[in-house]
Amino acid sequence: MKHKGAVNSAMFSPTPIEHDSFQGAHYVILTASADKTARVWSLEGREIKKIEHEKGVKKADFSNNGNIITASGGVYFYDINGWLNNKIPQINNDDFVSDFMFHHLNKFITLTSK
Repeated sequence: MKHKGAVNSAMFSPTPIEHDSFQGAHYVILTASADKTARVWSLEGREIKKIEHEKGVKKADFSNNGNIITASGGVYFYDINGWLNNKIPQINNDDFVSDFMFHHLNKFITLTSK
Protein backbone atom coordinates (compact mmCIF):
# COMPACT_ATOMS: atom_id res chain seq x y z
CA MET A 1 0.00 0.00 0.00
CA LYS A 2 1.44 3.33 -0.96
CA HIS A 3 0.26 6.94 -0.91
CA LYS A 4 2.25 9.98 -2.05
CA GLY A 5 1.48 11.80 1.23
CA ALA A 6 0.94 11.06 4.90
CA VAL A 7 -1.78 8.51 5.68
CA ASN A 8 -4.23 10.15 8.09
CA SER A 9 -6.50 7.17 8.76
CA ALA A 10 -6.91 3.49 7.91
CA MET A 11 -10.03 1.41 8.53
CA PHE A 12 -11.04 -2.20 7.95
CA SER A 13 -14.41 -2.76 6.29
CA PRO A 14 -16.97 -3.85 8.91
CA THR A 15 -18.29 -6.57 6.61
CA PRO A 16 -16.90 -8.44 3.60
CA ILE A 17 -17.27 -6.35 0.43
CA GLU A 18 -18.17 -7.60 -3.04
CA HIS A 19 -16.28 -5.91 -5.85
CA ASP A 20 -15.67 -6.64 -9.53
CA SER A 21 -11.92 -6.98 -8.94
CA PHE A 22 -12.21 -10.19 -6.91
CA GLN A 23 -14.49 -13.21 -6.64
CA GLY A 24 -16.80 -13.43 -3.67
CA ALA A 25 -16.83 -11.06 -0.72
CA HIS A 26 -13.65 -9.98 1.05
CA TYR A 27 -12.67 -7.61 3.84
CA VAL A 28 -10.83 -4.52 2.57
CA ILE A 29 -8.90 -1.57 3.99
CA LEU A 30 -9.81 2.09 3.38
CA THR A 31 -7.12 4.77 3.77
CA ALA A 32 -7.28 8.57 3.77
CA SER A 33 -4.25 10.62 2.82
CA ALA A 34 -2.80 14.11 2.58
CA ASP A 35 -2.17 13.27 -1.11
CA LYS A 36 -5.85 14.18 -1.77
CA THR A 37 -7.02 10.58 -2.10
CA ALA A 38 -9.00 7.94 -0.27
CA ARG A 39 -8.09 4.43 -1.43
CA VAL A 40 -9.57 0.98 -1.04
CA TRP A 41 -7.07 -1.88 -0.74
CA SER A 42 -7.24 -5.65 -0.63
CA LEU A 43 -5.80 -7.23 2.52
CA GLU A 44 -2.85 -8.28 0.35
CA GLY A 45 -2.10 -4.59 -0.36
CA ARG A 46 -3.44 -4.36 -3.93
CA GLU A 47 -5.16 -1.05 -4.72
CA ILE A 48 -8.79 -1.65 -5.66
CA LYS A 49 -10.04 1.92 -6.00
CA LYS A 50 -8.58 5.43 -5.81
CA ILE A 51 -11.01 8.25 -4.97
CA GLU A 52 -9.57 11.70 -5.70
CA HIS A 53 -10.44 14.87 -3.74
CA GLU A 54 -9.74 18.58 -4.07
CA LYS A 55 -8.04 18.68 -0.64
CA GLY A 56 -6.15 16.29 1.59
CA VAL A 57 -8.43 13.69 3.16
CA LYS A 58 -8.32 13.71 6.97
CA LYS A 59 -10.50 10.65 7.54
CA ALA A 60 -12.29 8.00 5.52
CA ASP A 61 -14.55 5.33 6.93
CA PHE A 62 -17.21 2.80 6.02
CA SER A 63 -20.85 2.91 7.03
CA ASN A 64 -21.75 0.17 9.49
CA ASN A 65 -23.06 -2.08 6.70
CA GLY A 66 -19.96 -1.42 4.56
CA ASN A 67 -21.90 -0.14 1.54
CA ILE A 68 -21.00 3.56 1.86
CA ILE A 69 -17.60 5.22 2.07
CA THR A 70 -17.41 8.64 3.70
CA ALA A 71 -14.41 10.95 3.37
CA SER A 72 -13.73 14.27 5.09
CA GLY A 73 -12.23 17.48 3.79
CA GLY A 74 -15.86 18.37 3.28
CA VAL A 75 -17.98 15.27 3.72
CA TYR A 76 -18.46 13.13 0.65
CA PHE A 77 -20.44 9.91 0.37
CA TYR A 78 -19.45 7.21 -2.14
CA ASP A 79 -20.71 3.76 -2.90
CA ILE A 80 -18.16 0.96 -2.52
CA ASN A 81 -17.14 1.34 -6.18
CA GLY A 82 -16.12 4.96 -5.57
CA TRP A 83 -19.02 6.71 -7.29
CA LEU A 84 -19.94 10.02 -5.65
CA ASN A 85 -23.45 9.77 -4.21
CA ASN A 86 -23.70 13.00 -2.22
CA LYS A 87 -21.79 15.84 -0.62
CA ILE A 88 -22.81 17.63 2.56
CA PRO A 89 -22.38 21.35 1.85
CA GLN A 90 -20.18 23.10 4.38
CA ILE A 91 -21.72 25.86 6.50
CA ASN A 92 -19.07 28.30 5.32
CA ASN A 93 -15.75 28.05 3.54
CA ASP A 94 -13.75 28.40 6.77
CA ASP A 95 -15.24 25.26 8.28
CA PHE A 96 -13.34 22.01 7.94
CA VAL A 97 -14.97 18.78 9.01
CA SER A 98 -12.45 17.11 11.30
CA ASP A 99 -14.37 14.00 12.32
CA PHE A 100 -17.59 12.11 11.70
CA MET A 101 -19.34 8.97 12.88
CA PHE A 102 -22.25 6.95 11.51
CA HIS A 103 -25.26 6.11 13.68
CA HIS A 104 -25.35 2.32 14.22
CA LEU A 105 -28.37 2.00 11.88
CA ASN A 106 -26.80 4.29 9.23
CA LYS A 107 -29.70 6.75 9.53
CA PHE A 108 -27.64 9.68 10.83
CA ILE A 109 -24.10 10.95 10.79
CA THR A 110 -22.54 13.26 13.36
CA LEU A 111 -19.94 15.85 12.30
CA THR A 112 -17.38 17.93 14.14
CA SER A 113 -15.46 20.85 12.69
CA LYS A 114 -12.69 23.20 13.68
